[in-house]
Amino acid sequence: MIPVSVVAWLGGLAAYEGWLRIAWGQTMGSEWTAVAFLSALAFGVAAVVVYAPLAPFAAHFRWVRKHGHEPFAFLKSSNVPTRDQWQQAIDRTGADHKLDPELQPRTNVVFVPLRSESIAPQNRI
Repeated sequence: MIPVSVVAWLGGLAAYEGWLRIAWGQTMGSEWTAVAFLSALAFGVAAVVVYAPLAPFAAHFRWVRKHGHEPFAFLKSSNVPTRDQWQQAIDRTGADHKLDPELQPRTNVVFVPLRSESIAPQNRI
């Protein structure tokens, strides 16, 4: 089976050739090997520079796809509950999610994970 990245690369080459013909009335001609080599080289560099640093997040995104959505809460500053009020509201839903005891909703402006006892340990991130 041909990897999707190779198909996308070949599709890009075909699109480039098509655009040259339509817009400029030209073709790559005998230079297609140079274009193919340089585009493959650019793909290799991009894979190292872009993909490699993001690879550690891949497990997180696979977990989110498997176990549901990743909830976000956007609140007006005047409506931000205390940590205890927030935990009580979560408890009332019947979910077994637990907020970090050190959470300070008005000062923590970054991603705040929840602990859940219903997720098997091997699936935790």
